[in-house]
Amino acid sequence: MKKFGCIFLLLGILWTYLPAQRKADVGLFAGTAWYMGDMNPKIPFLSPGPAFGALFAYNFNPRYAVKTQVTFFQVSGKDAGSADPFRTLRNQSFSSSGFDASAVFEMNFHAFKLVDRAHPISPYINGGIGICYPVSGPASGSFIPSLPFAVGIKVGINRRTGIGIEYACRKLFSDNFDGLKNYGSEGFRNVYTNNDWYSMAGFHITYKLFDRPGDCPVYW
Repeated sequence: MKKFGCIFLLLGILWTYLPAQRKADVGLFAGTAWYMGDMNPKIPFLSPGPAFGALFAYNFNPRYAVKTQVTFFQVSGKDAGSADPFRTLRNQSFSSSGFDASAVFEMNFHAFKLVDRAHPISPYINGGIGICYPVSGPASGSFIPSLPFAVGIKVGINRRTGIGIEYACRKLFSDNFDGLKNYGSEGFRNVYTNNDWYSMAGFHITYKLFDRPGDCPVYW
């Protein structure tokens, strides 16, 4: 539990310290989430559920940023209807909802600034550390470490507002998210043999908290 406490402490420091800076963005995320694992090994967007949350970003410069996000999500999976005879015979199902917290390092492919007419749009990638806390389902009440990573595109609308789309994946380091154990996944081996994932896709809108002197239109 100590490692989870350390992660939450780091997230707390980011949320309390970074707003005092002049490169901070806050925003909202809304979209959909879905599960991939033993009951859905291949098909994205199968049985999607809602996903929505809030984010905070600190921009070191127009290319690099650190972003924290907390998202509520719902996912489900089932064997019924599968073409796999083993899954048809197993006939398991589950539904889960919970909170996803992540801290990622983000890189823009272009030097992105909301006020920069030359670069109002940029693709980006990010990756970092995260925690999943299910409030219902087989793993309810447990903290599950995750490996978050995502790709997306962001667009500047005006001097303070930006929008974007994102496709994000979460590799879970526990084999009990769907209630099914994979063969040989006991102990530390579950890092490699566990195939429990969930993903999210959606839209985000951000708002820059402060103007910097260099953001004045005279500098465009």
